[in-house]
Amino acid sequence: MRHRASFIALCLLLAAGLPGCSSKVARLTIYSTRNVDMSAAHDRLPRAERSDSRLWLLFLPLGGEPSGIEAAQEILEEKNADYLTNVEVSEGGWTLLAISGGWVEVAADPWRAKSRLQSEPPDTSSK
Repeated sequence: MRHRASFIALCLLLAAGLPGCSSKVARLTIYSTRNVDMSAAHDRLPRAERSDSRLWLLFLPLGGEPSGIEAAQEILEEKNADYLTNVEVSEGGWTLLAISGGWVEVAADPWRAKSRLQSEPPDTSSK
């Protein structure tokens, strides 16, 4: 009986120390980091998601600050896209006593010019 009470107390302590949350922080209609000829025909590629994260130990960050811009840039580069539409940026975090983590996640529809799409093999990589 005593072990059961200790186990329940430990579970309650862990549950109190493990709050986490996430929220949408931005919605963008279009995003690009290069000059794009919008009058040219483009094809929409499958929706893509990328994230960037960082861990904390006590109050010391382990790694660089999570960046939504870097996550969006990864989508552009990996899909060889000209621009992104319907971009949703969300961020969140969790904590477990002295260890915590935070992340930024970007989901978007990449678009590529038809002329480039026909000259390149299809992208079959997925993360």
